Amino acid sequence: MRDGYFHAAMYIVSKLTNSKTIFNLYNRRNLINLKKECPSFYPSITCNADNSIRQIAFFIQMMPDNHAAIIMLHSILSPCDRGWGKDKWYNSVNDFEKLCRYLAKKKDVAVITNAKLHEMILGGKNERVNNKTHR
Repeated sequence: MRDGYFHAAMYIVSKLTNSKTIFNLYNRRNLINLKKECPSFYPSITCNADNSIRQIAFFIQMMPDNHAAIIMLHSILSPCDRGWGKDKWYNSVNDFEKLCRYLAKKKDVAVITNAKLHEMILGGKNERVNNKTHR
């Protein structure tokens, strides 16, 4: 509710329908525009057990050039792990591997660390790395 009723409703609809379009619309506000001034904080796209790789991949596919997104995965668990199913703050090992394979195939996407993103923003290096969008 900290984001207001509109965003709370979008989150709930995204969760209930597993809609990649609603997930994309809900999270677009968390993109980092690399052509603007340094943000006061770095927003992230929170991904958990409620989200599918299909949603995350669509979001990445729809990102405009010269933008970055921090994909936040809280825990990567197997069904035999103690924390599995205790809350929503995890992703399966299988889904994580699917996401890594998807990103490895995307030649137009640069996967960088948060430290590299921070360095780029603070250093004024707003050009794209190897002509790729940062994700």
